[in-house]
Amino acid sequence: MYNFKESKTFLYSDTPISDIFISEYLPEMTGIQVKIYLYCLFLSKNKKNISEMQFAKTFGLPEEKIAGIFKELIEKGLFQKKGKGFVLTDLKDKEINKLYKPRTTPNAMELDIKKSIVSSINKGFFQGIMPISWYQNIEMWFNLYKFEDEVMFMLFNYCNERGLLKFSYVNAVAKNWAEAGIKNEAELDDYFMKYKKTKEISTKIAKKLNRSSRFTEYEERYIKKWVNDYRYSMDIIDLALRKTVRISNPNLEYVHKVLTGWYKSGYRTPSQVEKGDKKYSSTRNNGVLDEMMLKKKIREHYEKIKTQNNKIMEKRKEEVYAKIPDVKKLLSDVANLSIDSLAMKKDKKQDAFSKIDVMKEMATTLLIKNGFAENYLDSVYNCGKCSDSGVLPDGSSCVCRKKLIKELKSQ
Repeated sequence: MYNFKESKTFLYSDTPISDIFISEYLPEMTGIQVKIYLYCLFLSKNKKNISEMQFAKTFGLPEEKIAGIFKELIEKGLFQKKGKGFVLTDLKDKEINKLYKPRTTPNAMELDIKKSIVSSINKGFFQGIMPISWYQNIEMWFNLYKFEDEVMFMLFNYCNERGLLKFSYVNAVAKNWAEAGIKNEAELDDYFMKYKKTKEISTKIAKKLNRSSRFTEYEERYIKKWVNDYRYSMDIIDLALRKTVRISNPNLEYVHKVLTGWYKSGYRTPSQVEKGDKKYSSTRNNGVLDEMMLKKKIREHYEKIKTQNNKIMEKRKEEVYAKIPDVKKLLSDVANLSIDSLAMKKDKKQDAFSKIDVMKEMATTLLIKNGFAENYLDSVYNCGKCSDSGVLPDGSSCVCRKKLIKELKSQ
């Protein structure tokens, strides 16, 4: 049974629906949430009781759905749970309590300046009806990031131009600007200049790589580092892009490794890069290859193979488990019993091993019965001799490792 009673009368407003509700809560609510809330205002005003079943019939929804909506409205702060019923939150009283807090008195000039910029934001982006929460947000950003007034105005202008004047987006932009060290207008202009330059180079890189999709967040970080930290021009970046023709899957991670290597080597101009590359090529042609680099490339080769094969195994497991849930249960029991057997005595351990063999046979039978190969869930290896480790059981190098070393030295 839902029993709706107002906890307090709605203060400071002559309308049945609080203006705070319209400005602060309504834009973020679904249609059914709004319907439920308005109906509850009606019930509360008339002090009516209604059962869960009647509520569900009124809106043509299951009782579980109604209960879920009330939970959502409680999370939004529109209701409070009281006994077996609900109490409507006094939104105006709630906002007044949020806004009131002890303050040190600012000097008159600072207060006038803040009023002026807040007023400009209100009139410029909210048509003079800025929700109360934005006042709190602006104050928070002033205190947290120490923005000057011009930067605060540009923050709203930047987000408004993109049609994203929402707290989550504005807050994210404010955080990014603060992390970039922006506090005044000059620093913001410098930031936008760097942003423009990075954007131009990103476009050129995408064209060079014939890339139609947008760069990911991580790829954009690479480009920002090349432009802002390494201060590399497109001429040098282009030299690194050309090296991607040597690999089967051109990617910015590879380019980043090349550029980072050049930067650490002190190369700052295209001519320095070309000289360094010629010197490196000459050394390689003389049959000299850095031993540590060789070991690193070998290790990366086998790690890549293992990663690829692990993905194949995970995909196979998902496929089998979705079609044959009993196989997942059997293999889970095998794993658990194997662990338990470690602490068993010799006679019980033998029984455990027998049970494990039986369960494995049952799993294999189910695989074959459902059209899978009996070894479909066995570990996948490119080289069965060394299990993709490059080393044989006796400690000697596998044939696949010897072949890899030969290929690396011939490059």
